[in-house]
Formats: sequence, structure tokens, C-alpha cells
Amino acid sequence: MARTVFLSFAAEDQWLANALRAEAEHRGGGLEFRDSAVWEPFGRARRAHVERLLRACSATICLVGQTTWRSDAVNWEIRKSRQLGKRVVAVRLSPDVSRFPEALIKPGVTVLPRDIEQVARALGAAA
Repeated sequence: MARTVFLSFAAEDQWLANALRAEAEHRGGGLEFRDSAVWEPFGRARRAHVERLLRACSATICLVGQTTWRSDAVNWEIRKSRQLGKRVVAVRLSPDVSRFPEALIKPGVTVLPRDIEQVARALGAAA
């Protein structure tokens, strides 16, 4: 059975989120992803939608690219995930990423490279 996780990322990294999704599906489907339409304004309606998605997921994966640290939406999604008691895992999209969203700079956040097998293992899913 696949583990359902919320995928949090900056709009600029949507193509990398799609690539990670495709890789996970190709490797065996141990993870099933949910996310919010990044082109929609991050207002009350989108927050309510994201909260419903988060409640239905077992964990949150934050994809961290060069600009993710300044995304209000990503910071909110991470804070809300923690508030709901969800496990949060950060995935560094490239080795040279050095800044992280403020909400991720907390003890207990696992930071992984962009390797779907490592991510799946960290979340207890088959890859």
C-alpha cells in the first residue's frame, strides 16, 4: 500500500516536483503525492484546501531549491504540517542549496538528497 504524502515546493521548482513524482511512480509506487496548485493565490481558500490535503497525508516532503526559503506558502505548509503532527522531511534539490525555509530550521527535520529511494525509506514506504 502506498504512503500518501504532501509535497511542498516553490512554484519555480514545479518541474522538479513533477520529475520526483514520475521517478517515484517508475520505481514502484511506494509514495503517493498530494500538493496544491502553485499558481493559485495563497489566500484563505488555498490554505483551507491545503489543510484538508495535509490532514489526509501521513507526512510532508518539502522540496528545497534555491528560492524555497522565501516562499510564504511553503513556510505556512511546513508550520501547518507540524501543527497537525505530521512528519516533515526536507529534500535538497541540488547539493548547492544552502538556505532553507525558516519553518524547516528546527530540530528533528531530516534533510535528504534528491534520491527517491532514500526518501521512501525515510518515510517507511517501499520504493
